[in-house]
Amino acid sequence: YNSSSCEEVFTCRELPTPQELERLLHREGVDTTEWGKGPTKDVKKLWKELKNEESGLQVWRMPEGTRQVVRVAHVLHAKVSSEKNYARNIFLFNTWQQNSNGQKKNRCS
Repeated sequence: YNSSSCEEVFTCRELPTPQELERLLHREGVDTTEWGKGPTKDVKKLWKELKNEESGLQVWRMPEGTRQVVRVAHVLHAKVSSEKNYARNIFLFNTWQQNSNGQKKNRCS
């Protein structure tokens, strides 16, 4: 997003319901009619992410003047180890995630 700037940041305070989120997305030109079909999340699931502070929503002004809605997720990679195993360079870390529908997604690849 070189030469772009963040114009607005949205939380559940500004978007207290999934319907408010959907109105914002439509106002910004985001077509949500296909959301929730197949492996994609629906608007309500995105709103739950915002509510649980798992992700954020921003609107950016692009260099050509258009506005772009951006979902922001901060990813933390961590290694866990006991003191004994740390000395042996042995760690536990997350390599995959299983979604609510049973689908697995590889991490750290």
